[in-house]
Amino acid sequence: IAGLLLVPLFILIIFGGTPLYIGEAIIISIALNEFYKAFEQKAIKPYMNEEIKFEEAVEKAQVPIKKFLLNQTREEDLKLFIE
Repeated sequence: IAGLLLVPLFILIIFGGTPLYIGEAIIISIALNEFYKAFEQKAIKPYMNEEIKFEEAVEKAQVPIKKFLLNQTREEDLKLFIE
């Protein structure tokens, strides 16, 4: 499943996006791996197993998404939006 995370990166490379080196692609996939595991376990799997409804899956998916984005944001950048 982690290999699927590389698909958008390779599409970007092939169709003329910002060129990425293999090392960058690997670093990005490692960073996204933990996020994807949490996202999958909290939202995707329960939804696919029909244990929760779509609306609940969306709510549960927001937690790992927000956590991932917050971890990728510098404190100085957050201060710019608060001020």
